[in-house]
Parts: sequence; C-alpha cells; structure tokens
Amino acid sequence: MKKLTIVVADDNPIDKFLHAKIASELGHHVLAVVEDGIELINACRQYKPQLVISDTIMPKKDGISACKIIKQEYPITKCICATSFADLSFPAQIKNVGVDAYLLKGFAAIKLNMAIQHIWSGQFYIDPLMHQDLIRSLKPIKKQLSELSELSSHHIIAHNGEHIKITDRHILLVSAIYHNLKREEIADLMNISPNTVDMNIKRIKNKMGVENRLTLIQLFSDWGLLQPVAFKNKQN
Repeated sequence: MKKLTIVVADDNPIDKFLHAKIASELGHHVLAVVEDGIELINACRQYKPQLVISDTIMPKKDGISACKIIKQEYPITKCICATSFADLSFPAQIKNVGVDAYLLKGFAAIKLNMAIQHIWSGQFYIDPLMHQDLIRSLKPIKKQLSELSELSSHHIIAHNGEHIKITDRHILLVSAIYHNLKREEIADLMNISPNTVDMNIKRIKNKMGVENRLTLIQLFSDWGLLQPVAFKNKQN
C-alpha cells in the first residue's frame, strides 16, 4: 500500500507521541501533531492530509466534531478515531458523522495497518476487541439506574480549567443514554417529560462543553462516573 500523509491529534502527550511513532514506523509521513480539535482542523486546512488519527476527547473541540468538519471540507481525507472507551453502540454513531475507523488506544502497528487497509478498500473498520468479547459487568440496567435515581450526592470534577458540580441526576441521565434507553424510558425513570429529557441533555452537553452524546459519555466514563465495561477472556 502507498505511504500516506497523516495528521495526529491527541491532548495526551504519551498517546500523541505513540500514535505518531507507530504511523512513522509503518513508513507514513506525519505532517503535524496537534493537541486539540481546533488545531486539528487548522492543520488539515494547511496540509490536506490523506489520513487523520484523532483522539475523541480533546480541548476546544472534540475529535468527533472536528472530524465531521474535516470530512465536510475534505471528503477524501480518511479519519480514524482512537479512544480508551469501548462500547459497541459508538461505532455506528461515529460512522454516521463520516469517521472511517474506530480503534481502542494502545493499538499496535499491525492494528493501525489493518485499519488503513480496510478503510482504503472502502470498508468501515472497528477494533476487533469491540466485537463479541465486549460485555458489561452490570446489574440489570433498569435496576441499577433506578437505584441511582434515588441518590442525591454530587461530585466536583476539574474540567477545562474549572471545577464543575456533577450530580447523581446528571450521572443517571448520561448512564441512561449510555445504555441506549429511549427518551420516553428516560422520562419515566427520572419522572420528567420527554421534552425535559431533551432539554436536560442539551444543558449538560453545554455545561461540559461538548457537541455530541458520544463525547459526553466518554467524559463521564473517563471520570469513573459510569459503570465500567469489561472484556470476556476467550477460552482456547
């Protein structure tokens, strides 16, 4: 396969270095390494790379929203999103905004190479770890969320240079979104109207400074506020 021009974006200095290093080891030309979504968009406008490798959670603009803009301006540019958060419902959401592949962080060169081969042949690529091995180590979802709805504590989270109060009602709402509950089910669970559900989702996205539900869910997961996912070990 031909060697590609690439822009790497990640606000984590270790991940940023590793992703650029892996791409270079595969023989690709890394044109720029940036640390937020705005820098990513500007770098793509300047260099017009063939491929973007981006984190999903970054300052100023998240990677998903940045990739959506990039795909609108440069449809031939391919986008790979890398994240530490695994959930089978997310790739479909990412695919809808034009992202071409979804990798879990910690990927090796062979995984990146496989993703590139798939997307250059016109296929959407999902990290194999996200298929049948992915399970949630949870109590029944409705029971867990019902228990959470009875709580009234809060958490103070440092985010974007500010200290933000996250209540258990916020966690309940994001957990319900994470588990793909319908707005009517969320309304019933939280004893509010469906329209209020929509309003509360919009408010919490604005409060967190994010533009989509995927980024909101990953933030709460990274903060340890959502029930973690687990990987089932294969029996050889």
